[in-house]
Amino acid sequence: MAATSVLFTATPVARLTTTTPSSSRRNINFAVVRCMSQDQQSSPAPKKASTKFSDVLAFSGPAPERINGRLAMIGFVSALAVELSSGQDVLSQISNGGVPVFVATSVVLSLASLVPLFKGVRAESKSNGLMTSDAELWNGRVAMLGLVALAITERNINFAVVRCMTQDKQPSTDTSKTPTTPTPPPPPPAPKVSTKFSDVLAFGGPAPERINGRLAMIGFVSAMAVELSNGQDVFAQISHGGVPAFVATSLVLSVASLVPLFKGVRAESKSSGLMTSDAELWNGRAAMLGLVALAFTEYVTGSPLV
Repeated sequence: MAATSVLFTATPVARLTTTTPSSSRRNINFAVVRCMSQDQQSSPAPKKASTKFSDVLAFSGPAPERINGRLAMIGFVSALAVELSSGQDVLSQISNGGVPVFVATSVVLSLASLVPLFKGVRAESKSNGLMTSDAELWNGRVAMLGLVALAITERNINFAVVRCMTQDKQPSTDTSKTPTTPTPPPPPPAPKVSTKFSDVLAFGGPAPERINGRLAMIGFVSAMAVELSNGQDVFAQISHGGVPAFVATSLVLSVASLVPLFKGVRAESKSSGLMTSDAELWNGRAAMLGLVALAFTEYVTGSPLV
């Protein structure tokens, strides 16, 4: 009985000593398998593209900016081609039958761009080599800026930019050896400035756009300064005492702008150097667009831009 008990107690010890290496190998194998399974679990599954109408056409969705960029690229190239062929600027192209062509192109291109999106196919999945989705986005953004800059430039100079450049490069065909200098026509008489209330405050009069532009420039700079100082967005500034300040500024600036106009003094007569009346108008227009864009962006994002 004693021998049996001794044998019984000695057997597990020997088994432990002999099975220790195999158990350590099993622990190592288990650690390796567990590490591999954890690595496989850590890689997230690809996110499924949403095909909801609200998601596809959302402000930051895949459709709006890409469709606008494609339309801008086609419009920019088409505008330059028409200018080279016929000499018409962008505004003349729009007024001479360009609106139906633009509408038809927009409908066809929008449908062609939306069908793959509603099927769950994104442009990123078709990227290959140089033809990537990011390259298309940046080309579209450049085309939008170029189309706007082309229209604004031609609106200011009143003729097509590309046609003018090609005409300047054409050689002169004048073969006369004694060129005559044409006498310049006499300058037209300056129109008399009207000081009537209806003329000054008319829709195309000198007061409304200039006063609105000045208010927009002051408002845009003030809104950015307040955001930098205390972090309030435009709507928070309006709700926290901004309305009385805006009304007071509007009254003072409107009176200061109307007094010279009712005296017959126009801003064009005070233009000098860089401080011209046209520069003030364009700065005011840019400030109005910037103020509206700032308010809209902060309304969508729900936070101050700066």
